[in-house]
Amino acid sequence: MKGARQGFLHLLRYGGETMTPSKEEGKRKRRSPLLAHVASPVGHLLIGVTEKGVALVAGGHARPVKKRSAEHSEAQEKELENAIRELKQYFLGHRRTFTVKLDLSSGTPFQQKVWRELRRIPYGSTVTYGELARRVGRPRGARAVGQAVGSNPLGILVPCHRVVATNGIGGWSGGGGINGKRALLALEGTECRWERKNEKKKGKRKR
Repeated sequence: MKGARQGFLHLLRYGGETMTPSKEEGKRKRRSPLLAHVASPVGHLLIGVTEKGVALVAGGHARPVKKRSAEHSEAQEKELENAIRELKQYFLGHRRTFTVKLDLSSGTPFQQKVWRELRRIPYGSTVTYGELARRVGRPRGARAVGQAVGSNPLGILVPCHRVVATNGIGGWSGGGGINGKRALLALEGTECRWERKNEKKKGKRKR
């Protein structure tokens, strides 16, 4: 999720709407994102909710939950509660899809296209970066797609952990590091074929 925090900082500065600094004047009354830190099996998660929906789910250090204030709407509070509830259900193995509203406005049009395609990857499935590139109409753009995946600000809700390399598990900068990605794939009953083959090779060497 490299770049996710930078995009979300932009939302923090400009009130939940992507805009240039020149448009900042007159927009300062927009409600600021509501933040909360939540414990999870892959470490503490920082969740951010704007007026448009959940805009951030990323690994973060444990801190007190930010107190609600008059600058946050009831809709934001409700969406935050929904996000926390659905994430807890997911970690317990009781939820496979999410219904919370998402705010993808921190991304470029191309990034948003990639993030929407990530949401189409079913629970318990994986795709390679190359396959994802083909799905978004950029068959030779695996690198650019990989960068967009790495910039995803909505870990788990937009399941970038389901994208793997052709020869391994691939990268991951979300909660818990690469072990966090392995834990999420294991939770969904997904095994990386490359890793399974490697385990078999290791087993043969020990004999």
